Amino acid sequence: MKRFHSKVLNTDLAGHLRTRFPHPFVRSFEGTSSVGIKGAVKYFQHLGNGYLNENTPKDTVAEILVKKLISSNVKFVFGIIGDVIHPIIEAVRKHEDKIELISVRHEESAAFMACGYAKYTGRLGVCLATSGPGTMHLLNELYDANKDHVPVLAITGGQSSHLGVTDYTQEINVISLMEDVSLYNHQINGSSQVDTVVDRAIKAATDGAGVAHLNIPRDIQQEHSTLEKHRGGLHLSTVTPASAMRK
Repeated sequence: MKRFHSKVLNTDLAGHLRTRFPHPFVRSFEGTSSVGIKGAVKYFQHLGNGYLNENTPKDTVAEILVKKLISSNVKFVFGIIGDVIHPIIEAVRKHEDKIELISVRHEESAAFMACGYAKYTGRLGVCLATSGPGTMHLLNELYDANKDHVPVLAITGGQSSHLGVTDYTQEINVISLMEDVSLYNHQINGSSQVDTVVDRAIKAATDGAGVAHLNIPRDIQQEHSTLEKHRGGLHLSTVTPASAMRK
């Protein structure tokens, strides 16, 4: 493998490289010769490692979701940790100074707490559940939010998208299940959708004073955004009012 020859890379610089670029060759830089960060970055780009570039890696779908919740003044997410929502849980952890996961022992409790929070604060309540039975356990209290007309966003995970309709473990038709209780009910199928769909879901729940539901397969949660920024974006005033969605 080609090596660069210049001044010895000091410990701090090597640590910076290892943090930004998790590559075995980078980890070997400490105490060896190199042309420094720019040369190393240029070299790894030449190798074709897509994640090794000078730009900050784009946010994942899970991270975009959490940032949008924070920008909508959501302070708490009520939920239970599960395999198919780990990327969302991790995104919340990264921003724990701004948003907090309130962990429960049963999904129905998560929906109950989100509904109660919405009733007593007037703010958007958010609950989080895994696939299959986890999603079904939300329904009882989501109907409470539906009938009492309070804003609740239910977020559910699911098996990786390539495993759909294969009778995978705990697989159910989540969108059909949530159709009656929700003002807005959609699955995010790619990173290009996340900006618009999350905005619409939040607006539907808050403007329509009811339940919105988003399902995000695990692999999609981990997908990195293909957009630098959602240019033009969603003009919220053009979204169909949630109250009209049920007509």
